[in-house]
Amino acid sequence: MGRRQRDFVDSWEDLPEGEWLENDENGNHWYLDVEGNYWQSTDDGYRIWVDEEEDTSSSATESMYQYESDEDEGGEDDVEEEEPGPSPRLGVGTALLGIGLALIVIAWTFFITMPTAELNIELQSSEATQWDGEMSKVFLDGLELYQLLNTVTLVISAVMIGLAVMTITKKTPWWTVSASNFALLCVLFIASLVAFSSEQKSVDACDPLVYYCYGFEQPSILLIDAFYPALFSLAAFFYIFNTSLKTWADFDPNQEPEPELDIQIFSRDAPKLGAFPALIGLVTGLAVLAFTQIVSVAEAVENIDIANDLGMVDMAEMFETVLFYNQLAVGLSGFVVLVSLLSLIQKVPWWTLPASCFLLIPCLFIIVNKSDYNGLTTFEQDAFFTGVGSLFAAMIIGVSAFRTLANHEWEELDGDEGYNDIGGTNSFDLYDDEEELQEWRGKVRTAAMVLLVLVAGIGGFFLQQYVTSSANEPTFNIRDANGVLSDGSGDELVVLDLMDKTRKFSEETIEVKIESDGNEFGEVVCRWKQAGKCTFEYLEIFDDRTLTAMESILISEGGSVDWCSGAADETCKITVGVYHSRSTENEDMQVSVEVIELGSYTITVV
Repeated sequence: MGRRQRDFVDSWEDLPEGEWLENDENGNHWYLDVEGNYWQSTDDGYRIWVDEEEDTSSSATESMYQYESDEDEGGEDDVEEEEPGPSPRLGVGTALLGIGLALIVIAWTFFITMPTAELNIELQSSEATQWDGEMSKVFLDGLELYQLLNTVTLVISAVMIGLAVMTITKKTPWWTVSASNFALLCVLFIASLVAFSSEQKSVDACDPLVYYCYGFEQPSILLIDAFYPALFSLAAFFYIFNTSLKTWADFDPNQEPEPELDIQIFSRDAPKLGAFPALIGLVTGLAVLAFTQIVSVAEAVENIDIANDLGMVDMAEMFETVLFYNQLAVGLSGFVVLVSLLSLIQKVPWWTLPASCFLLIPCLFIIVNKSDYNGLTTFEQDAFFTGVGSLFAAMIIGVSAFRTLANHEWEELDGDEGYNDIGGTNSFDLYDDEEELQEWRGKVRTAAMVLLVLVAGIGGFFLQQYVTSSANEPTFNIRDANGVLSDGSGDELVVLDLMDKTRKFSEETIEVKIESDGNEFGEVVCRWKQAGKCTFEYLEIFDDRTLTAMESILISEGGSVDWCSGAADETCKITVGVYHSRSTENEDMQVSVEVIELGSYTITVV
């Protein structure tokens, strides 16, 4: 294709070589170039004049070419880009839910999860407080990875907030909030499993010859800080994902867009909250104020006095820091009460009560962070309960605030005012049969939700199996006593080794029953160091009258019964049942005994 000349220029300076002609009766300028083209002045520049008949016949041909720019300019003409068509947009309420979830995860992770992990890292890094051997190394490696995942959690939460804000302004597709929520959910569950696995491996590495392993706190997924925001994220993901699919499935590109509203949320005419959220804020503020002043502040003052009397200056300074934040929480909760009263009488705009709550919540979680020296877990701290309660109250108030905004009658904007939504309805390429497309999208949504519920159920089952795998392992391991069987009585039969490091049993509370396929007595109770049809004794490492890991029970024949013959080529199948008797006393001083089966074990001895 040959090089073509442009038919339009912006100014007379860009005209090709030629000569000026006389102006016409309308005052238009005319110019003749060296190639014989007539140029006519227009409102925006100069254009080659074309006869109407010639223009009609050549318009189709001209549209097939793209004119190149002059060599002096060295660029291409600007081509106006076609605006994209309309696409599904997620609702503001769902985006606000994503923001609320991300804020909860950030507060929980930053004020609870990460400080607790950092404290454990410091303890395991100190020679004075770390455990010995492999136990400390395994735990420390897991904590470092756990802390890295907590940092990733904060980053993803911040990204989720940004995407949700962009969703509110209709700058992101319908699936972005769900995608960020899914990423957050995965990281939180992975972090929970990493923390649980590190604790489990640490307990498994415990040496019973060095520690009383049963004295260590046993691993539980319910004690992992990251597990609870993971549950919040899972619940939110079900709703956000379902809402996102519904938005996509029900989208109609030919529907007229809703008119833009003149939303001035911080103006004098901004809506006011109703009585319900105001009462929620009032009750929450009063409860936090009373509990913090009566309980938390009083405990902090008492602890300061005790520390000063004992000369523990560093400890007294820590208590003073906690006292400061408790007093600050009292002041902020009083401010929430004041704002709630003003909201109740419709004197403040909708945003003041949620804002006052979000000032109080971080202060309460900071108190939890500063109180980690008292030996209590996060879930046992006083400020944890007030903080979580305030968090749920803030969520209720936030939902009420959104409903207030959604139900408020805003003035419509005229013309092109307001933000410019993406696309128009004239450039959307839809299938010919819109009803068929809507039906297909509905089926996809249903299948996706069914698959999500199925995956969640299977994942929950495997998670439950994983976290309880150690509890499902047998308490004892049975083995041959390696004694020489004879035709007489008194032979050593089997040995039960206690494998569970997490438990201990008093020797007086253990009961052993055995039965063999070679005698007619059935199940017989063995006596501890007493004569009978069978007897047993403890093979202890520590002489403390307590059966712990790596200690055993040796079961032998009684003085009058030959359980297993020593004849050649004969085997003896022995089944041993182990029971633990536990006594409890009720309020009426009545003692009841509960017998718990510790397992039934079978072995064939030769």
